[in-house]
Amino acid sequence: MKKIIMLMIGSMLLLSGCGSAETVSQPSVSESMVERSEESSDEETDKMLESMHLAEEKIKELTESEKYRNAEKEKKIEMALQFFEGLKNDGLIEHYDYFEGNEMISYTYLNGALGGISFRDFSEKIDGLAMN
Repeated sequence: MKKIIMLMIGSMLLLSGCGSAETVSQPSVSESMVERSEESSDEETDKMLESMHLAEEKIKELTESEKYRNAEKEKKIEMALQFFEGLKNDGLIEHYDYFEGNEMISYTYLNGALGGISFRDFSEKIDGLAMN
């Protein structure tokens, strides 16, 4: 399961052209997202999209804040984990996971779309793949 999630997140990073650390990846269509959209009413879909948009705005505020940008990597991770716990408690995301070995947080929006934040620098030579 982790390999599938990492593959999907890696694909999202490549497709979105992300080239720097702490980049928020673009949402990805997952099987569960398609199933949910088929089962959801227009009102439910609008509510899910609204929560996704709000979560994206909040994530962008975090990653672009001066405090976050000036923090050391360990502090950024700590800040992000607390932040994502808040998003989960506020009902804006379903869940999140921190992958220590890959230095990234992946998360799932309410509609099943996936997103992620990487704390590694990306190699300019390898189009969006994190450097070891």
